[in-house]
Amino acid sequence: LYSYTISEANELTEFPKPPEHPGLLFQDWNWPFEKIKNTNFPIDVGAVYITEDGATKIKIELNPNDLSFKLAFLQPVANSALIDWGDSSRIETSDTTGTVLLSHTYPQSGEYVIFQWFGVALLGIPRAAADSLSMVEVPPLAATSVPFI
Repeated sequence: LYSYTISEANELTEFPKPPEHPGLLFQDWNWPFEKIKNTNFPIDVGAVYITEDGATKIKIELNPNDLSFKLAFLQPVANSALIDWGDSSRIETSDTTGTVLLSHTYPQSGEYVIFQWFGVALLGIPRAAADSLSMVEVPPLAATSVPFI
């Protein structure tokens, strides 16, 4: 965690080393360095990360009274996203473009991690390959934004 006054930030010649988080890869900062120089107002600069496997991970907890979960996302190309619901059920895709709304009912209450991969169709991975993918357990994600100023 880094914190600077406006005058201290104006004296910097480069960003500090980004924090390391297991399972995440640093991409860049959310503000270009040259745009924060010589500003006269506070800026919240954060490190931008992606997961090592490229998946979006959503951790959910279901209670016994409601075992269903709805997932909405935008998909510009049909079947370009793979969804692993985290309960050993079949991996799901959608042949819809635009806004996709998928619903899934879990066998029991508890915590689940949903994995979502994008760009599958763009990479040329056939839909049938989704059934042969195997998932691995991952640790919980660390914070992905670090205040800078």
